[in-house]
Amino acid sequence: MEEAALVLSVVAIVVSGITWWQTEVNAAYSSLDELTLEMLRIGMEHPGFRNDSRTCNYKSAFSGPDLEAYECYAEMAWDICETVYDRCRRSRWLRRAWESQIADENRLHRAWFDDPGNGDSYDPKFVIYVHEHFPACTTTAA
Repeated sequence: MEEAALVLSVVAIVVSGITWWQTEVNAAYSSLDELTLEMLRIGMEHPGFRNDSRTCNYKSAFSGPDLEAYECYAEMAWDICETVYDRCRRSRWLRRAWESQIADENRLHRAWFDDPGNGDSYDPKFVIYVHEHFPACTTTAA
């Protein structure tokens, strides 16, 4: 009888742990999804911010307030990418689901990230991850 109670207790603990982990993964996915949707809304208002032929040469493609707005947008994009990186390190499923998002933001905003003083504020492990897994901007036409 005691053995059955012990087995049931262990099963209950395992099921509870699995349920907790799945809840955490789902919550992380939902919050990342909300952040991404907000970025896309802003991108719809400023289509040039989602155009790599402009963003890879952002200092010549934008000027004045548009340049300042783009720089804020690029920083927001990279902040979200770092959040994705941080939250997905513990979950292969989340990493697979969101790595394409980092790749897309990298394609669009890598020039900003690589400019001195911009990418320097991010966690060094994240910076290494970006440099090892994603290419720098290759578009040169403004």
